[in-house]
Order: sequence, then structure tokens, then C-alpha cells
Amino acid sequence: MCEAVTARKILEVVKTLPEDRAKEVLDFAEALSKGESLLDLVDTLPQLTSFKGDSVEIQRRLRDERR
Repeated sequence: MCEAVTARKILEVVKTLPEDRAKEVLDFAEALSKGESLLDLVDTLPQLTSFKGDSVEIQRRLRDERR
């Protein structure tokens, strides 16, 4: 189980996200808690709203979010 400090930091970040992105974080955390690895989760990325559409446009959007 994670420390309270880590949980609070995660909560603070998630509170700043739009609802659909927050749900993606929840889905990810639930999958990890069930013992799924990051590699297992890669197969589910196309199902997420953030990863639907043109792959080049997705890459641009992700790049621009980091700026």
C-alpha cells in the first residue's frame, strides 16, 4: 500500500484533470492493483479516449501537452 503522501500527491494531480482523463487514471490504477503490468496495459491504450483517432495527431497532442 502506498504512503499517505503519495496518495495525496496523486489526488492533487487528478483533481486538476478533466473528468475523462481522471477516469483513465482510475482505470490505470485499478489495473495495476489487480497485478497487471504496464506491458499488459499497452494493449488497452487504443480503447482510451486519449488514444483514439489519427496516431500522428495523438503524438502531436501529447507533445504539445508537455510544453
